Amino acid sequence: MRNSGLIISVLLITFTTGFSQFVFVPIPKSPPKKGSKGLSAKIKALTPMLLPFWDDFSFSNSKNYPHDTLWQYGQSVSLKFGEGINPPTQGVATFDGLDSLGRPYNINDPLAKGYADKLVSRAIRLDTVPVSLRNTVYFSFYYEPRGNGEPPDPGDHLQVDFKNKQGQWETVASIENNAALKSDTFNTMILKVDSAKFFHNDFKFRFRSYGRLSGPYDTWNLDYVYLNSGRSPADLYFPDRAIATPMTSMLNEYWSIPKKHFITNISSSLKKTSLEIYNLSNNVDQVLNYLINIKVISYAGNSMDSASFQLDSVKVNDPFLALSRKTLVVDSLPPVSFFDPAADSFRIKLEFGLNSGDNLPIPLFDYDSTKYWPINFRN
Repeated sequence: MRNSGLIISVLLITFTTGFSQFVFVPIPKSPPKKGSKGLSAKIKALTPMLLPFWDDFSFSNSKNYPHDTLWQYGQSVSLKFGEGINPPTQGVATFDGLDSLGRPYNINDPLAKGYADKLVSRAIRLDTVPVSLRNTVYFSFYYEPRGNGEPPDPGDHLQVDFKNKQGQWETVASIENNAALKSDTFNTMILKVDSAKFFHNDFKFRFRSYGRLSGPYDTWNLDYVYLNSGRSPADLYFPDRAIATPMTSMLNEYWSIPKKHFITNISSSLKKTSLEIYNLSNNVDQVLNYLINIKVISYAGNSMDSASFQLDSVKVNDPFLALSRKTLVVDSLPPVSFFDPAADSFRIKLEFGLNSGDNLPIPLFDYDSTKYWPINFRN
């Protein structure tokens, strides 16, 4: 392998794109692709699942789409890391005017509006919920208009539908962009599943966005979708200390730079990396530990060499306060001696491990397995 560059590779990477609002817009000649070439938004057959349903969009079996074992239909929305501002967890499902292949829904009229992206859950066996608990079944989620995307116009909305026993969709909530909604804040909504017509063996819920159909406009970001019994209208907090933003680059504002520039002044090219975490609990202050390992891989001709060591091992003595955000900064940088000037290129790989106390049982910790199992908040 021969190239003249340096690449940093980390576990979590964010790409942020901003758009501005215009009255008249041209149809994009080459709209950004949402997925791989030739991938279609096909519906995959899934057997109905039991409660609970939970997805924070921080993990998936697909690079571009939400996890297809949780979502019956989800290839028209995009799985984004960096589109949301101050999300509860890293990764959001983004709704806009592009289909599953990144093409506008309407290529003829740049001002056409209508229903665009949709996200449909896997079927859920609400018929198995005991009658005594049906009064405690609630559905909640976080949502944000715009974020780092393009703002929805007045009248644009994010719609929530439930599927009844007759197989019909019923709208249970419609969120319209207005002056009260901030573009840098995730709001929460909790809805009671309050009718017998929804307690059947093929219950589903659906999100749909309504807005401009000619491109990546009228953006809504969705996060932390949760449906379960044993809840109340105030059940909006979780035993989850989550990574909220991807790790920043160690190469200042770049993800890769030419090796000839890097090697002239290695120290000035490197920057301490960081990420943000968020405590979704409203009553638990948690002490954290984290570990950073680094591996520098050098390439020269057809040969490869590597050097690895522990960059940081930190116990955060100050408790991680409930409902607070904390930025963790890696205090160390790799030694200059790890970079051989004779090498063609280097790859820096960082591995970040966070011990947050998630999924550890009560009474010492706050994971109630009778309610949350098999949800794994460490995902």
